[in-house]
Amino acid sequence: RRLPQNDPSSANRAGALAKAGRLVSAERQLNHDHLPSPMLRRAGADKTDEMMIHEELSGKIIGAGMDVLNELRPGLDEKLYERAMIIELKRRGHSLSIQRAFPVFYRSELIGNLIPDLIVDDAVIVDPKVAACSPTRT
Repeated sequence: RRLPQNDPSSANRAGALAKAGRLVSAERQLNHDHLPSPMLRRAGADKTDEMMIHEELSGKIIGAGMDVLNELRPGLDEKLYERAMIIELKRRGHSLSIQRAFPVFYRSELIGNLIPDLIVDDAVIVDPKVAACSPTRT
């Protein structure tokens, strides 16, 4: 199924997903009447259980990200990693929507647009981030 483009409630849920800054399943959140498989329960950093949906696809995306990071090494601009991820995911045969706009509504009023960086195989929103690391002192 494709993500609906004009459903206000779908756009609001997609906005919440993007704000979370995690690899998440857009399809599961936007179509909550359908339980995708496979699912995996895993412990989160805060010791709560989280559900990982589209586990296989998510693993492939994470693997592509690791390959990109290992090839480019840390320290570059975030956009460079994003462009490399697009190349790597396409090379691996995935379909991508790049910066597709979704209207976001609050109480039936348009408040703006959500523009996720990438949507892979119409199922997973990917928002590549770069974290700065500094060496620890001993």
